[in-house]
Amino acid sequence: MSFSDPSYSPSAMIAFLHRHNLGYMAKHLEEYGIGGGQIAFLMALYHQDGLYQEELARMFLVNRATAARAVQKLASKGYVERVQDHSDKRALRVYLTEKGLELQEIVMKISAMRRKKLFTGFSDEEQATFIKLLAKMVNNVCEEMWDESTK
Repeated sequence: MSFSDPSYSPSAMIAFLHRHNLGYMAKHLEEYGIGGGQIAFLMALYHQDGLYQEELARMFLVNRATAARAVQKLASKGYVERVQDHSDKRALRVYLTEKGLELQEIVMKISAMRRKKLFTGFSDEEQATFIKLLAKMVNNVCEEMWDESTK
């Protein structure tokens, strides 16, 4: 398979990388009972613990039920806990447990290995440019979503 063929859209290439990356991470985290559907949620909590469950849903553009299932799977394995928010009793905050924090080094190491492979052959400047351009694409989509939601 060669994605150098111009008939492949950037979206198809990004989707391919996303699916492959989830599979890679899930394979390496299988022994911990973490699947592809939970990895992004766990990584987000490593960056900012105590997010609202609804924030996680918005962050990954999934519905609340999908986010609830992913968080429940992580909770059932003992990696996170859901805590009722003190100011809004309907809202749930998601916190890493001690077990979840102990797994952080392993998850980050696997993620770093993956990133290293993805960027093989890229200069530091090319990596920075690629990330900047991807961020620009994401912002374009977010602006579009915002425009559509305010109509």
